[in-house]
Amino acid sequence: MTFPTFFKNSLMAVSLMTVSFAFAGDGVSSFSEMMNTPFAPNLTIQSNDKMVQVAQPGLASLTYYTDRTTFDLDAPDLPLEDFEGGAAAPGQIVGCGSPLSESGSPCFGTGIEAGLEVHASSETNIVALGAGIVPINNTTWVGSDLFNDFTFLEFTNGDAFAVGLDLFDFFGSPTITVNVYSDSGLIGTNIALSGGFFGVVSDEPITMLVLGTTSNVIVLDNVAFGNPIVDTDGDGYPDDEDSCPESDLNGYVIIDGCNSGVNNTLLGSGCSISDMIADCAAGASNHGEFVSCVADLTNWLKKDGVITGRQKGAIQRCAARSSL
Repeated sequence: MTFPTFFKNSLMAVSLMTVSFAFAGDGVSSFSEMMNTPFAPNLTIQSNDKMVQVAQPGLASLTYYTDRTTFDLDAPDLPLEDFEGGAAAPGQIVGCGSPLSESGSPCFGTGIEAGLEVHASSETNIVALGAGIVPINNTTWVGSDLFNDFTFLEFTNGDAFAVGLDLFDFFGSPTITVNVYSDSGLIGTNIALSGGFFGVVSDEPITMLVLGTTSNVIVLDNVAFGNPIVDTDGDGYPDDEDSCPESDLNGYVIIDGCNSGVNNTLLGSGCSISDMIADCAAGASNHGEFVSCVADLTNWLKKDGVITGRQKGAIQRCAARSSL
């Protein structure tokens, strides 16, 4: 996907006014030029105590996040690109070309995380800003070289249901507009605070984030993206592959308070023996049906070598004594 042409055209139409306003006659229009001038912007760190949500209704189900801890709980184990290990030493700015991708570049010789591309809307240069240039998180950040460009991220693997990243407006605007795209087009817009975290989880794959406006100079760091591996019960089976996403993982098969002494084995479906006995209870209209269901279940488990004959008898006795 390329940056929408109509956005590029409208962006460039206001670019001269934006640069003139930002530098008041200094004639500096990019990070590259800034490094060769005595001019230094007045950097202001914005607090991150709230976010205003203005998501487009009815287009996709989107959940937004303002802190990484909560985002990581809901979208764990995502690939992370932290832009460290590149050619930008502390205090240096290095041109990367555009897009910045898994292919090698002057600033990241071995490329960045597969499935992520960082673009400048004018299709010119992305730069890496060495530690100390951005006054928060003493790390390497990246962004568009030209100050009147949007920076946008593309996710090329088709599985980016969740994206989280750190954002900063280099010249002190307190808010940053983030537009979220899928294959169907724009699916959401959110206002993030500069110097904070932005995260989004979608029910359809995210293909692109467009960061800021032509009055912002946006840089970014620590991009987590991909398909969250959510395992609610912690049994090692992701919820989308788990027939019992909230398993009973008690160590023994216990039926209505009767401990059979049989290990509550986790089966290949992500269900435990106790989960399957609970299904028998839920589907039975009387005690006899429940006992019969447990008998069928334990016969099958014995046949498959999951339990022994003695263990089968222990489970059936507990089922027969229960009030289920």
